[in-house]
Parts: sequence; C-alpha cells; structure tokens
Amino acid sequence: MDVMPEQRRMDQIRRVALSVSGALGVEKIFARKTGLNYHVELHLEVNRNMAVRDAHAISSETRFPIREELDWVADVVVRIEPAPEETK
Repeated sequence: MDVMPEQRRMDQIRRVALSVSGALGVEKIFARKTGLNYHVELHLEVNRNMAVRDAHAISSETRFPIREELDWVADVVVRIEPAPEETK
C-alpha cells in the first residue's frame, strides 16, 4: 500500500525545493513509499514567463539536492507549474 511520509518529511522536501534559485513555490507534493525509501512527485512553481529551457534547468537543479540531502528519498519527479500572477 502507498504510505505518505509524516508532515515533518514533507516539510523537509518543501524546504530543500524552495532553496533552489528560481523556485517560487511548491503547489503540491506526493510521496510514495517503496521498500525503505520514498519516490517523490513535486509540482514546483516558477516564473510563468520563463523560457522552457530555463524552467527545465530549475527542475533538474531541484531533483538532485532533494536526493542528496534527504537520504530516504529514492527519486524525484519535478513537474513545472506557472506561479500565480501577483495581485495588486
């Protein structure tokens, strides 16, 4: 059965993701336990006017620190989302 990690671990994923330059927010996080580790799907918000190649670079730059800093994460899929427009 799929088991989501406790809130403390979800907060750790969010913290590491938001430490990456260009990451503006985390829309949602899913994590599924497989064996002793978790597979993470992260919806990361970036500048909505950003070029695709730049957003892809942020996606890649987000995956690796999560896997390096959180030894209980086996893999990360980052989905890019446009950050909400600022309200005035």
